[in-house]
Amino acid sequence: MIRLILFIFISINLAVSGTERFWVYFNDKGADNSGLEKTYISTLSDRALERRRSQLIELDALDLPVNPMYIENLQKTGVTIHRKSRWFNAVSVYLNDISSERILALPFVVAIEPVLGFRGTKKPLAKSQTGTEIAFTDYGGSQNQNSMLGVPEIHELGYSGENVRIALFDTGFLLEHEALQHVNVIDTYDFVQGDDNVANEPGDAPGQHNHGTTVLAVIGGYQPGKMIGPAYSAEYVLAKTEDISSETHVEEDNWVAAVEWADSLGVDIISSSLGYSIFDTGEGDYTYEDMDGETTIVTRGANIATRKGIAVFSSAGNEGNKKWQYITAPADGKDVIAMGGVMSDGEYWGVSSRGPTSDGRIKPDLAAQGQGVYTISPGTLDEYMTGSGTSFSCPLGAGTAALVLNLDPTLTASELRGLMKSSASQADNPDNFLGYGIIDLVTIASVLKREHQVIITDFNISANEGNNSLSWDSKIEIDNKVWSILRSEEGGQPVEIYQLQGEEFSLSAKSYRYNDFDIKGNKRYDYFLMTTSGNGETFLLDSMSVTSKNPAAVKILTNFPNPFNNTTIISFSLNNQDKVRLDIYDITGRRVNTLLDSRILPADYYLVEWNGLTDSGASVSSGSYFAVLKSSNEISTHKILLLK
Repeated sequence: MIRLILFIFISINLAVSGTERFWVYFNDKGADNSGLEKTYISTLSDRALERRRSQLIELDALDLPVNPMYIENLQKTGVTIHRKSRWFNAVSVYLNDISSERILALPFVVAIEPVLGFRGTKKPLAKSQTGTEIAFTDYGGSQNQNSMLGVPEIHELGYSGENVRIALFDTGFLLEHEALQHVNVIDTYDFVQGDDNVANEPGDAPGQHNHGTTVLAVIGGYQPGKMIGPAYSAEYVLAKTEDISSETHVEEDNWVAAVEWADSLGVDIISSSLGYSIFDTGEGDYTYEDMDGETTIVTRGANIATRKGIAVFSSAGNEGNKKWQYITAPADGKDVIAMGGVMSDGEYWGVSSRGPTSDGRIKPDLAAQGQGVYTISPGTLDEYMTGSGTSFSCPLGAGTAALVLNLDPTLTASELRGLMKSSASQADNPDNFLGYGIIDLVTIASVLKREHQVIITDFNISANEGNNSLSWDSKIEIDNKVWSILRSEEGGQPVEIYQLQGEEFSLSAKSYRYNDFDIKGNKRYDYFLMTTSGNGETFLLDSMSVTSKNPAAVKILTNFPNPFNNTTIISFSLNNQDKVRLDIYDITGRRVNTLLDSRILPADYYLVEWNGLTDSGASVSSGSYFAVLKSSNEISTHKILLLK
């Protein structure tokens, strides 16, 4: 017989009056173990089974459906079944005093427990702005909330949540806004009305879908120049679990049903911007002692989801400046990632719920912007607004988790959670305000992203008097051991002329410049920009050609380096064949060395080395010197600085 471990039940008086909703728990899933694999497959999608296989999670009795014979016998007592939970081996039903006693007497029933409601902790949204009034960079008004976490840098790597499946639990979702047109919705279900429509419908309160719609935009919106969410290419499963028709009341069993449904669809991440603590009069409140990671049914459901390989993100709550002040369920879950909120400057936002849990664990786990978060204006097609609440820091956290899974799809939910915490802004000194700190995707990428990748922009070459100047900008450097420049003259064989150390890991823009002085006038040069990885592989990034300028005068152009220590190169030009002399003088006018002594040279560019010695081979002291170039009719002087 397949038996399930029973969970610790909430200590609540079961005396009821009238008809209320209860969980009825069964003691097992039946004695017939035949055909179990077929039963598993019938309740779980291929993607859900693959998630378990990839994370080495065994199928167990929790994956089996509730015994249909128990349900049938229960219905014969006259009760109405509302929800079924395979994880809790239970159903939620409407009971009164008499029926509850009759149900408890059934041999396959082990316990009954009240279903409790929900009091939301959402902050009001700010006045909206029309989209046409916004003039920002590609991220528009969402720049700060993304940059704080390192999202733009990961987007530059080419990741935006593709192939990651995310479930959102919220009030509903309306997908008509311009920023949501691209959202890839895999499945939807309305656990309030019992249908597939997660937008407002008859029976819903006005604005039912507003909160969920704004949350979806924060994580997955995409309208460049206005707003971009971290995981705009992810797959989405949308669950409408909260009923706002009676102000703040919604049944917890909707959440439990949604989490099992999301698991069966193979989601990788759950983002839930809902919290449970204080309830409507007569419902029975949770206490701080219940925030121990194993008491409330939503927390227990979230804990099972994490054991099934799902990364569960929950808003910490907006109780920080209220009497309750602590996190709300299911954010207290032991492996649930509770998302706290910070202000736009990264400082703790006083409204964000705090820890610790009642059993002494640090909460929240991580933090993202919660105050002044940019999102869409629900009910419009192209308007935007700001809103506040950990309801928004939660999807920001879940969206970054999708990017981490892009960086390394082999991560288990446990590894993902550990990596995000260990790399956050205060990982070495966590507290009960921000947990382990603000998410740092750049640090995470530096740990995970090791294959060679270099992206450059604006590779340019210009012909100047006496040199060809090369410049380029890098946006990304990963495992870039060295930059190399190869050059060919008049279509000849390319030869390496320059090397520069690259970056092992950089997602910030860097600018590079190289001046090629070793050139002749009026010749075509082809330049090749190369990069070499740590294992010695060489890659061509770009190439350009330029024709050098003809010399325009008798002139010392420069010396390099300047100042110098041991040796410097003096560059000069001749615009006609002539007899020239090149001398070095000190500041008293005394000649210390002759580098060219009345040499007849054709028109061109020339490089001459001075090693800081006199004609007799003695070292000169530090100080200023002058290079003097004399031709038949011209004199050119250039100051040189020697520092020893």
